[in-house]
Amino acid sequence: QFFTIYILHKPWDTTQLPFRKFDTFIPFVPTMDEVWEFISTMPDLKQKTMVTIMYSSGLR
Repeated sequence: QFFTIYILHKPWDTTQLPFRKFDTFIPFVPTMDEVWEFISTMPDLKQKTMVTIMYSSGLR
């Protein structure tokens, strides 16, 4: 602000302030092969069924 007003002799304009760029968050989405490999390692049929239903309905 001091530099703009007293050195450059320009009016201080708050609308031209640079904003911080935020990092975009990209969620981890496993591939279909990774999901089926995870499901196939479960020993119990009940657990396999529950996880398969949750995955197919879009729950994460």
